[in-house]
Formats: sequence, C-alpha cells, structure tokens
Amino acid sequence: MRSFRRQVAVVLLGVTLALAVIVVRLLVDARTAYRNGAAAEARGEVSEAIRFYLDAGRLYVPGSPFTRGALDRLDALGVALVTKGDYATARMAFEAGWTADGAVCVNHARVKDNISLGDIEARWPRLAGRTGVVCTEAAARSLGAVLFNRSLP
Repeated sequence: MRSFRRQVAVVLLGVTLALAVIVVRLLVDARTAYRNGAAAEARGEVSEAIRFYLDAGRLYVPGSPFTRGALDRLDALGVALVTKGDYATARMAFEAGWTADGAVCVNHARVKDNISLGDIEARWPRLAGRTGVVCTEAAARSLGAVLFNRSLP
C-alpha cells in the first residue's frame, strides 16, 4: 500500500512539473512576442507589431500581463491607425472569439478560398449556429470568449 501511494505521489509530482514547464514556456513566448511587438512598433512597422501582439494574445495564460498588454496595444494601434487615416489596416473586422478550448463563434473565415462558414460548422459541430452575422464581439463575450481576433473581411 505504501509503495502504491509513493508511485501516485511521484506521478502527480511529474504531472505538476510538466504543467509548470508548459505554463512557464507560454509566459516566456508571450513576453518575447510582446517585446518584439513593442520593438516593431518603435521602428514604425505597424503590421509587424500587430502580428507580434496577436501572437502574444494567442499565448493566453490567465493573469499574464503580456497578454493584457498586447491586447491593449492592439486597441491603441487600431485607434491610432484610424486617426492617421490608415483605414486599410484599421478596417480589420471581428473574426472570432476564443476561449482556452478554442473558438466559441466565428464571424467570417479568414481565407474564404480555403474554408466556408458551412465547412467550419461541419468540421466543428459545437460552432453550429454560431457562425456568420450572429457572431459579434458581444455574443462571443457572452459565450465566455476572453480573446478576440480581427482580420480583413
């Protein structure tokens, strides 16, 4: 009996360490993406900054200052682009809302030649009835989304 408990304890310790390594790796990657975004923004490379900030946002770890900071910078960049009149970059439309388990709804497909909304619903049945115009940022938020991405419509 004692041997079994010891084995269980060793397994639990191993799982805990593995999860800790994964979380630390996500935080390091998010920090790197955030810093790269800030550097690109300082150089005036807005499209690169947006790409890096989106990467930092996708590496979501609850409570991560890098994710929150990246999303705040994306918002600020969007406002700055509209103010400067760069509507081509700023006109990115809401695409989907995300949780840690994946998309909760999809407004439009990023690359329409690759997949349609009907194909998305067929491939991911949990998104049935949650694609197209019914998927707004407010709807995604009500479905538990914590991350929202945009792309050209």
